[in-house]
Amino acid sequence: MGKVKTSVTLGFLWWFCVIGSAACLGPLDVLGYESVEYEYERLIRLPNINDERIEDKAPEYDPDYTVSEMFGSCKVTLNKSGAVTRLDVYPFEEENEWLSETLFTNREWAITELMSSGEGELIPSLDSVNGAVKVFNDGLYASIEAAIHEGVVDVFPSRREFFYDLAEAIKDSLMDATGERVEHLESALAFVAGALLAGGNDVSSLELSPVVLQMAENEVARFDDDVYLSTPVGFYEWEPELKEVYRQDRFSQNGTRLKDKSPEEFGRYLAMAAVMVTPDASDLKMRYENYLAVYGGLRNPLESYTPVDLFDFVTGPESLDDVMGIRQEFLMEKEDPYVCTGAFFALFPPSRGRDSDYFSDLFCGVAVPPGVGFMDVLISGIRDR
Repeated sequence: MGKVKTSVTLGFLWWFCVIGSAACLGPLDVLGYESVEYEYERLIRLPNINDERIEDKAPEYDPDYTVSEMFGSCKVTLNKSGAVTRLDVYPFEEENEWLSETLFTNREWAITELMSSGEGELIPSLDSVNGAVKVFNDGLYASIEAAIHEGVVDVFPSRREFFYDLAEAIKDSLMDATGERVEHLESALAFVAGALLAGGNDVSSLELSPVVLQMAENEVARFDDDVYLSTPVGFYEWEPELKEVYRQDRFSQNGTRLKDKSPEEFGRYLAMAAVMVTPDASDLKMRYENYLAVYGGLRNPLESYTPVDLFDFVTGPESLDDVMGIRQEFLMEKEDPYVCTGAFFALFPPSRGRDSDYFSDLFCGVAVPPGVGFMDVLISGIRDR
């Protein structure tokens, strides 16, 4: 086994003292083209998890690419365009060897033990910093979720009340509906009521018909059967209202109807859109668009289409008389909004990052091969650009 090469290659890297004082001159001012050290033979790792070899790196030198940095009182101009740096972390030895076999249960204990060793200043890793910051990020996002759901007086209306108001608006449209309109409006009403039920809310005030109530309960039962979908995780487990938000949102993501473009499914969301575009529901429509806008600023792009995408295709409940025609027109104009899995329509869709799209594109409907890790796949994708 050969030795690991740890090096800093400074291709045509020259240090210029801007101040011009002799006091600024030092060993770095006469640094050569390349400095190489060989040590710790056992640091060589298996090729499948090894990073790129530093010997293969040859960045192009650009004489005009310079930066200025301060070293104490000295300001120097550096050209790093041809620089390549590699850092290897060597194993614990002698009195610190016990650290390699110790699993600290929390960050505070680890810091206390490491600082008491007297080995010098503790420099936290980026992962440690991210771990500490994540607690703040989770708390901030949880607070925003709760505020949106409960509402802030004179600032932002309650999203829970939006579900009740949307259900009432659909009920009003049902009063004088006939023919196919009834089927689509009842389906939409059952879904909105189901979202409330999934969140643990009482829907008795809606005075649903036995048929619609049974439809809503069946939807929730199907949702509950999928434990992956319906069980709160992460900071959504912190408080009862966050659990409500999680279950209501997951239900609203329509995850039990993946890729469903059927006329029945299309009619359900067309009915929601048709109700919200009526003059009497203008406030409801504005509130819904505002909720989606807030989440649009907090998350990655939405994974599914929403009733907002149908607003331009409807004029009111009368549009439900031509669901098939509108559906055909919509599908001709719109492509699937996701790479692999996901609901075609959702009331409050999840968001989707590029990494998720990348993995789904590679393994859509195909099992991940044995021994293949997502991080290895991601690294390979980055290397292949």
